[in-house]
Formats: sequence, C-alpha cells, structure tokens
Amino acid sequence: MSSSALPSGDLIDGAAEGYLVTYNTTGQDGGPAVSTGQVFVPDGTAPAGGWPVVSWSHGTTGIGDQCAPSVTGSLTTTQLLLDYLRRGYAVVATDYIGLGSPGLHQYLAGRAEGHAAIDIVRAGRNLRPDLSTSWVSVGHSQGGQAALFAGHMAAEYAPELDLRGTLSYAPESNVENLLAVAGPYVPALDVLQGASTYLVYILAGLNSARPDLGLAGYLTEFGARALASAELGCGDDLAMLRGGRWVSCSPGRCSIRPSSPHSRTTWPCPPPAGTGRS
Repeated sequence: MSSSALPSGDLIDGAAEGYLVTYNTTGQDGGPAVSTGQVFVPDGTAPAGGWPVVSWSHGTTGIGDQCAPSVTGSLTTTQLLLDYLRRGYAVVATDYIGLGSPGLHQYLAGRAEGHAAIDIVRAGRNLRPDLSTSWVSVGHSQGGQAALFAGHMAAEYAPELDLRGTLSYAPESNVENLLAVAGPYVPALDVLQGASTYLVYILAGLNSARPDLGLAGYLTEFGARALASAELGCGDDLAMLRGGRWVSCSPGRCSIRPSSPHSRTTWPCPPPAGTGRS
C-alpha cells in the first residue's frame, strides 16, 4: 500500500486531513487486485476506540481512469459525506478496481466492488490507527450495489472488522431485465434516455472480466464502435443513443449525427451548451 497527503484544497469540508491511497484488494475472480481511493479524517480528537468509519461507494462516473473520484475531485461536493465528517465519522472512499489503477474497471462487478469497499477500511486503519474497527457500508446507485455486496460479504471477508450496518441509496438492480430486451429495435422512449451509456459500460466490463465469452462476436458494427469508445468519456458522455442521435468521442473530439444521417457536427470535447447532450 502507498499513500500521500491531500492538499488542503482537495479536502472535504469537515475533514482535518485527507489521503490518497493505493491498496491491495481482491478482484471479481478472487485473484489479487489493486485499487485507489481516499481517506478523510474529521477534525478533533478521536473518541475512545477510534473514529467510526463510513466506507463510501460512489455512483457511476465512467470506466476510464480519468473518471475516478480521486482524479475529478467530485467527492468534495458530496453533501452526505460532509454531514458524516461533521458528525464525527471518518470517511474512506474507494475509486473501485480499474478506476485509476491497472486494468479496465469492471462496471457493476459486485464482488470486486464490495471487496474494494471493505479493503479501503483496512487501508485506512493501516494508515491511521485512530480509525475504529466499527464501520458502515454506504453507497449510491452503482455504489448502492457495491455497498450491498460489501455488507453481504463483510463477516466472512473481513471478520476483524465490526460492520454496524449498510445504507444503499437507489442501488443498481434488475439490470438483467433491461439487457434481456435490449436490441436494435428498442424504441426511443424517454425513460431509456441515457441508458445506452450504462449498457455499454456493462458490456465493456463483462468483456474485460470474461474474454472467453467472445462478446465481440455478438455485436453489430455500431455496437463494436460503442464498446471501443467506452473509456473515452465520463458519466453519460457516451450517451450514443440519446434523443435518437449517435454521439461518439475520440480523444479531443466529439461528433453527433441524427438517426437519419443527413449531417454530422464535430466539436472539441467536451461539447458546448445547446448540443442536446447532458
């Protein structure tokens, strides 16, 4: 494991100190893996037994290294984490395996995400002995799923830690029901706006975790292009089917084309306001 202190400008409000950590964990296949993340310690003196710990699992940010919260600094605006710190909890926040660490991030690989959420508690305690063994698993969206997996596996995977509970906000669930009906003739329903991005992330993660499945053989030319672009954007920057239009990105350039291809507009990434992307 390695660590470095965060500059004061990168701290969450309420944190007296913060650290960027690289730590060992366990991948989806049970083999050794590496993840990065951040550790934040509240102001004041630790209570008897140490600061209780919140292990925060973040929502979808993308699957490229540039999308990791420790790179973007997105955690500094997460109000929930500010509240935890102000109430005397240390916060540890994994980036997940493959976001800022070797290999492709295997999006929604629950065991890998859960392991990373647990092992950053261990990493935080190795770095700061004033962190307690008592901890809570908390997450939102993708992180809601990760928090549930961490809570489910904690007793067996990390028996030396004292899990007190799991809070899962809007967890990713029942995705297989959406995948089962996905195809080239799915109508452009408002409820599905942006869903194509997340399906691409899932397929990219599956392709990384299970290359033996030969996923490329099941994709159309369009699907192959989408898969190849998966690491280039963050959030829903790759919403290729948003509003019936195909958005594609390559390093430094984006293009958008209507579903009935009469024209194409190209601009430097990220796109300017008014292009219909969000």
